[in-house]
Amino acid sequence: MSPSFGIAFGGGGARGLAHIHVIEVLDELGIRPVAISGSSIGAIMGAGMASGMAGSDIHDYMRSILGRRAEVAARMW
Repeated sequence: MSPSFGIAFGGGGARGLAHIHVIEVLDELGIRPVAISGSSIGAIMGAGMASGMAGSDIHDYMRSILGRRAEVAARMW
């Protein structure tokens, strides 16, 4: 039986975007957690990962949204 692990992503607004790098590294290593949990921004990152999105896809999506100030402002209002 191979070892398994679960992952919990924390909240913290923009700091939570650092979770993307963790997901990318896990993708590079070819390992997937058996359980994913998170709070706030961590729940969003965990949901992306649980839905099958690769870390690079999450990274590209977040960059497309957060890279445009007008887009960020429109989503906030």
